[in-house]
Amino acid sequence: SSLTFQTRIFRGFDGAELHYVDVGSGQPMIYVCGFGSSIEPGTIIEAMQHHGRIIVFDQRAFGITPAAGEMSIHQSARDVQALIEHLDLNDVVLYGYSMGAAVTFSYVAQF
Repeated sequence: SSLTFQTRIFRGFDGAELHYVDVGSGQPMIYVCGFGSSIEPGTIIEAMQHHGRIIVFDQRAFGITPAAGEMSIHQSARDVQALIEHLDLNDVVLYGYSMGAAVTFSYVAQF
């Protein structure tokens, strides 16, 4: 991918810094990457950015987000909630691939 997206930082509830991108407009949609995947090369962002506001974050120890604190599916789900609060989002579409789907189910169970 030749497109690059500006990354921003939000903090998990434990203070850990996580990197994310936020592109497009309209319906906010958070995509949770699968195991080992990250914001780059951004294919999902390129594919989806014309369908709404696409938000993708690098989970702890993936991509450019450093390892910090607890690293688990349940922690990633809490990080999703921290991102939603950071961006003051309502009516969010949350979806994921592979481990990202497990994070999504954990989010539903916790929140």
